[in-house]
Amino acid sequence: MRLLRRRPRPNAPAAWARESLQTRCGAPVAALLALLTLAVSSRPAAADDPPGCPAVARPAGSPPSDAGGGNAEAKAVGWERWNYWRSHCLTVNLGTRQMLDVTLFSQDAASVAQVGSIDSQFQWREAKFFVNGHLLCFQDPWAYAAEFDFGGFDLPQGQRFGLAKLWLEIPIVSWASVRVGRQATPFSLEILTTGGNLRFMERALAAFDIGNQVGVTIAGSTEDVRLTWTLGAFSSLLLTGGSGVVVAARTTALPVYEDGGGFLLHLELDGRYVSPPGGSQEFQGRPATAVGPYFVDTGPFVAPTTWEADAAILLISGRLSFQAEFLDSISLSSQGGNPNLWGWYASAGWLVTGETRPYDRKSALPGYVVPRSRWGAAELAARYFVIDLDGGRLRGGVMRDLQVGASWFIGKLFPWSTDEMFRIDVNYGHVWLDRFGTLGNSDVIGFRLQVSI
Repeated sequence: MRLLRRRPRPNAPAAWARESLQTRCGAPVAALLALLTLAVSSRPAAADDPPGCPAVARPAGSPPSDAGGGNAEAKAVGWERWNYWRSHCLTVNLGTRQMLDVTLFSQDAASVAQVGSIDSQFQWREAKFFVNGHLLCFQDPWAYAAEFDFGGFDLPQGQRFGLAKLWLEIPIVSWASVRVGRQATPFSLEILTTGGNLRFMERALAAFDIGNQVGVTIAGSTEDVRLTWTLGAFSSLLLTGGSGVVVAARTTALPVYEDGGGFLLHLELDGRYVSPPGGSQEFQGRPATAVGPYFVDTGPFVAPTTWEADAAILLISGRLSFQAEFLDSISLSSQGGNPNLWGWYASAGWLVTGETRPYDRKSALPGYVVPRSRWGAAELAARYFVIDLDGGRLRGGVMRDLQVGASWFIGKLFPWSTDEMFRIDVNYGHVWLDRFGTLGNSDVIGFRLQVSI
């Protein structure tokens, strides 16, 4: 989903650095950076300070991020690895994720008439650079993250590069925390799953993805982490001075969790309210690829208010996993005739080499497959999804996509390697597009090389 907005001009002159930071990233972003600096630099040293702090744990199955590992008291201050530094009060983890894609298209005459002829393309799908860590000078450490993306998954549709994340997370009680800054809105299992951990190369429900927003979320769980909940409020006023507002809520349950996650059932219900800047919205979707024209597209329409609901299920049983989701969106629009737009998908995967897809209970999201052998892990998968953007007076089209895919997850390739993870994907999809009174057929083949450090 694209939220259309107009960037206001600065109303007063200022120094270049301050103007760049506030107009490009927003005043709250500048304040967040100042808070990080203050928390690290202003605390006086004390004789009874502990020589070390609890090690920062990384969710099982995630690519390398902020894990120091081992007993923190035995760690010296400084660089433990080339990309990980720690002191008594701060950890800093540097990382990157790169994706290179090649996409091939085949179309019949009806498809060419609908969306035009599409050439095969090479694309640098994502260039992500991030820094994250913890502020350890508190009884309950604070977490922080900053991430810059080029063509990444967390940016709004139509935006090719920018600051995708900048947040500070503060524990408030043992079972809840507050996160402030640019972050994901708590809505949709698939949209919240990071791009590198998706089963297929692209999201099925990308037409409804509004990208990360600036705001505040509060998240918590029961003591056994069988139930989780997240509430969030976001506003473009914090970033651009616009009038857009997003309010979202996510709830998850684990009625079944056995064998340390080897057998589990995840259930989810989410809701979201969107009031876009300027009251204009547009929904667009491609057939599980990040290149080429949009196959379904409502075009911009006036919709001061949109209400959305989402339900998802995830079942993991050993090397098998199944995931399905339904998303419904209703816009209150006299111009669009109050359109009801929706989409759904169902996917299944089989890890041929015997691994189990990881699941992080705190975030209630599937993780990155970690191979058990030096030869890597292999997964075969299938998915079917439908995106229906015909509703009210809007005729954005109906797209159906049947896909099969294979993925190869590779760990350390060289004896001297540390954290890098490689992944190779091959996806094939047959697409049916019902639009402009005709039914077009297309075939899409995608190849991807992913490197995470």
